[in-house]
Amino acid sequence: MGSTFLCSEAVRGEGAVLVNAAGQRFMQSVHPDAELAPRDVVARGIAVEMAAQGGRAVCLDASVVEAKHGAGFLAHRFPTIDRAVKERGLDWAHEPIPVTPAAHYWMGGVRTDPLGRTSIPGLFAVGGVACTGVHGANLLASNSLLESAVFAWQAAQFWNSNNYDPISKNEEPNHAIRFYEREAVLTTHVDRLALPFPHRVAHRRDFPIASTAWHVRSSTRGGLC
Repeated sequence: MGSTFLCSEAVRGEGAVLVNAAGQRFMQSVHPDAELAPRDVVARGIAVEMAAQGGRAVCLDASVVEAKHGAGFLAHRFPTIDRAVKERGLDWAHEPIPVTPAAHYWMGGVRTDPLGRTSIPGLFAVGGVACTGVHGANLLASNSLLESAVFAWQAAQFWNSNNYDPISKNEEPNHAIRFYEREAVLTTHVDRLALPFPHRVAHRRDFPIASTAWHVRSSTRGGLC
């Protein structure tokens, strides 16, 4: 099992708080809603606090939730997270656990059209890595699943047609495709999601861009990157 896992923001919704290396809460000075601020604000607040303490992770203290609701509450309310935490030798019912922002909070980066095309010939992007224009930086829960399914279907169909023409590099992200055109893609193709995908699969290639992406496309990005 990997060393990291997704700790749902629902834990903060139950009352867990974020603390720095000194054990002090810091989100109160970032936003009036503190840990319940919009997800991009919280992710950015964590990133800034991590930078201020030399890159060390901040911690999520859920012990206050366990103390409020009684022993066993976290295990019952969040069984998957509880299991993951315990597998790593941590006891989140009694002590804070380290957390950092994740790629989940990029929430759209590579500009695409409704077919999943980017400005690079032959390169398609779908899902959380793509900036489709369907939603902003604070998408509603599970919207990403629908977006991924629909635009993946679009990209697969187009890619299977052997047409790799890129979109124009001169188009601005917010104007490349008007929203109502993207909305039409969702409503037109959502009923086809149960159909089989083409069997042709692109070869997987890994590129050493993780560090660069973290610096220019993470939660502290500004403007167009």
